[in-house]
Amino acid sequence: MNIKVPKCDVEYLEVGEYLSIPKRPGLYYFYNAQYELMYLGKASGLKQRISQHIRGCEGTDDIKHNFIYVSFVYVDCPVQREIYETFQINSLKPPLNWDKVFTYQSEKFNPKYNPLWNKRREQFQETCDKYMEGFKL
Repeated sequence: MNIKVPKCDVEYLEVGEYLSIPKRPGLYYFYNAQYELMYLGKASGLKQRISQHIRGCEGTDDIKHNFIYVSFVYVDCPVQREIYETFQINSLKPPLNWDKVFTYQSEKFNPKYNPLWNKRREQFQETCDKYMEGFKL
């Protein structure tokens, strides 16, 4: 299979400048301070979707600190966006993607990228233990 994803229309925009991003559909790519690809996704509206990730909505609250730069490419067709996203997740292997990951293991829960994960897991376990005490098993 030969899939050719278009080149980015804008590369390495600092995430704080996301307000300049148009409301067009496409793919977006988040990079860390060393310009390593951390996460990618598709959006019917790039500006809103990128804003959600930067604010920590949509499951990225614990990992958003890794997002320093963003690049994007305009892709109008929703079918093409879906194909490009799935293809690139599994060929570029961004460590913080967790959905549509078929060819590698996500690093979203690795303390290297998500230092709060262990704390949240411990808090969850404590809550479960507390509720289980009431069952007197």
